[in-house]
Order: sequence, then C-alpha cells, then structure tokens
Amino acid sequence: MKIVVGHSVQEAHSSMCHELSRAEDLEVSCPEPGYGAFVRCMREIQPEIVLTTEPQIAVATLALPQLEDECLAPHKRIVVTTSFSPMLLVVAAQAGFDEVIDISQPIETVVTQLIGVARGNRSLRSNPIWKLLDYPLDLSHAEVIYGDKTDEQIVALVAAGLSDREIADLVYLSCQTVRNRVSKLLEGCGLRNRTQLALLYTRSQYARIVRLNTEITTS
Repeated sequence: MKIVVGHSVQEAHSSMCHELSRAEDLEVSCPEPGYGAFVRCMREIQPEIVLTTEPQIAVATLALPQLEDECLAPHKRIVVTTSFSPMLLVVAAQAGFDEVIDISQPIETVVTQLIGVARGNRSLRSNPIWKLLDYPLDLSHAEVIYGDKTDEQIVALVAAGLSDREIADLVYLSCQTVRNRVSKLLEGCGLRNRTQLALLYTRSQYARIVRLNTEITTS
C-alpha cells in the first residue's frame, strides 16, 4: 500500500515515519516541503493514502479544489495525531477527511488501521460519536451559489467580519434584506452559519488565486 506523508507529519512525528517506512505492507514516500513538491510526489506515487496533521486541516481544505484540478488519483486523507478528541473528529469530517488515527498506539495497530482505511473497512463515519452528533457537512466539496453580484459582495463582506448593519450600508440595502439574503445563501448551500459561509468564500478565493498563478507560470 502506497502512502504519502505530508511534510508537517515528517516534522512532528519523524520517529513514526521511520517506523512506517519499515513496515512490510507499506510503501512510504516523504516529499520535500512545498506544494509543488507535494503534487509531483502525488503524481508519481499515486498513493492510496495521504497523511497530514491537525494544523494542516484548514490548509488542506483550501487546497483541495486545486489538488483535484491536478487530476490526482483518488486517495484517502487521514489526520494523524497524539491528541485524539471528539472535536478533532468533527473538524476533520467537516474538512472532508476520511479518518483520524491516534498514533500514540503501537505501530502495528496504526498500520492495521491505515490498511483498514485504504480497503474501505474503516472511516470517520463509523465512529460512535455520530450517534450523539449530526455528521457535519463536508465543506471541502460545498459551493456557494450566488443569486447575483450583490450576493457575492455580501458574502465577501461576511468573510471580512462585517455585521449585517455594516454590510447593508455598503451595498445600499436594508439590514433585513441583507439578513434575508444571507439566510437564503446558507439554506441553498446547506450551511449552518456565517462562519461556514465565510470559509467557503475564502477557500474559493484561494483556489482562484492558485489557478491564476498556475496560468501565469505556465504561459
């Protein structure tokens, strides 16, 4: 089974990386730092699993659209941690990850769990915590659907942290109209709150910048 280990994992858990590389059932690749090196490694290795750490969840969520544009083979995305918690499960699920694995366990157990994820026998959705909580919306594949240009302006201002009253003054609408538009946008995307809306907007802007940068560097 082929695994690509993100640089954040290499830095934070070097001993685990070394132990994984010695496991008989695994072929472990550790790309150099940087997005370009990571993508090149992904293209070359075509792994079944990619490992990252908790601090990189937000970055991974923002980069996902670009990674998919790179036509990389389907793979399972796993967060590895030594501080396992229900909060981390929720955040990882919302970011579209497939599993969270506690690497403070014996390496044999970790390897067994990795193989289970790759084979589809183990995933975040099978965790008992979802008996108590609703499984969160996967924001990595959600998209804001704008009714018009004003909707897009409102979402940009929400992402900037402005209140409904402040937004209303800037787009020349009543405060209630702004609230109605935000509510309609949330409902249309299946989002729970303005925080998720702001995250989607930020992610889309990041993806746009990356695409433009790619076009400039390849032209």
